[in-house]
Amino acid sequence: MELNDKMNLIEIEKINFKFNNNYIEINIDDLTIKKGDICIVKGNSGAGKSTLMEVIFRELNGLPQIPFISIENLILNKKSEVSAIFQKSELQILAFSVREELLLKYAFDGMNRKERKEIGEKIKNKFNLEVVYERDPRKLSTGQMKKIVTIANMGIDKKLVLMDEPLSYLDDENANLMKNWIIELSKEGYGFLICTHSNDFDDYANIEIMLEHEIPKYNHNNSNITKITHDLSLKSISGQFGYKNYWKKFIDKPIKENGIYVIEGSNGSGKTCLLETLAGVTKEIDGKIRIKSKTIGFLHQNPSYVFSKDTIKNEFNGDDIPEYFTQLVHKSPFQLSEGQQKLLGIELILKSNYVCLLDEPFQNLDEKLLNYAINLLMAHADYRLIFITINRNILKNKIQKIAENNINLEEKH
Repeated sequence: MELNDKMNLIEIEKINFKFNNNYIEINIDDLTIKKGDICIVKGNSGAGKSTLMEVIFRELNGLPQIPFISIENLILNKKSEVSAIFQKSELQILAFSVREELLLKYAFDGMNRKERKEIGEKIKNKFNLEVVYERDPRKLSTGQMKKIVTIANMGIDKKLVLMDEPLSYLDDENANLMKNWIIELSKEGYGFLICTHSNDFDDYANIEIMLEHEIPKYNHNNSNITKITHDLSLKSISGQFGYKNYWKKFIDKPIKENGIYVIEGSNGSGKTCLLETLAGVTKEIDGKIRIKSKTIGFLHQNPSYVFSKDTIKNEFNGDDIPEYFTQLVHKSPFQLSEGQQKLLGIELILKSNYVCLLDEPFQNLDEKLLNYAINLLMAHADYRLIFITINRNILKNKIQKIAENNINLEEKH
């Protein structure tokens, strides 16, 4: 791509807004993203990365702005159509098969069926989608959905792409595949604004925006942990689990009364399904896998499922508020960042349950919150039976000190 081909895709003269009761302020001046640019937005959880991306997307597409922010200045000049991939991928799915989802944009563009079929075959082979191509994308794993939505939302003529944590929930193989594709597209003239905690794009980005926001200091004291009387008499989980129409797996694992079990595997290997079976949400195909306990808590990959109150203070029902959230007590849990919601979900599940099933609890946590969460789990390990799922080796390496027991769903039994 010649230098004179590097057309401006977006020109931001001024962005200035406040949110979180005017506690956090975002200021961006004189930012231009051209063809081939990769602009990364970094910062700790709650600093405003996702909010900034949504403000830009809404303004560029003529949509009403987010109601809980206070905008001082918003001067943007759009030079290209824009597409966006948000964190909650399931909300962007429109079709009832992966094939239809991937080819929808080509149908809207007027491409005939034969041409769409040929493109579909190329996409299927390029991104290893043979097994899931005719399945309902809503029934795939979160990582698989993320992959499908990312591919589907790279518009034909929409050269500016906004992405919020594009590699979250992807296993190593898929993360590398999607990262390399994004870099490939940038060389073809796409421009990217990527909000991320990870370092995956550091070597390829030519623009970096750092959003700074101080978070409270925090400590963990085992004496403050609620001791819960348990009714557990489980010595092992053994049998087959899965979705009969697609696959089933066998597991045979001795289980202690407390400690941390790390469930690992690639996207679609059955990590979430195993947690759902342990919780009794999904029935085992045979054997005994469900954990029967009166105090069992399940943290879904979407942590907002565990929230039921209007403020963080009320979520804790008058109990001591964890130190991290003391400055946020009057805020709605639904207004927290994705990483902060994850942390709040972990705190709530650990507070009142003996058996704690945590599905991808470390996704979208910045480095400080990741260390916070690891120390939090370590503090509870002697008093809880905890199962967590992970899909990236980079996370596995970080949590070695809490991975007392491993359940690898890729292993053959």
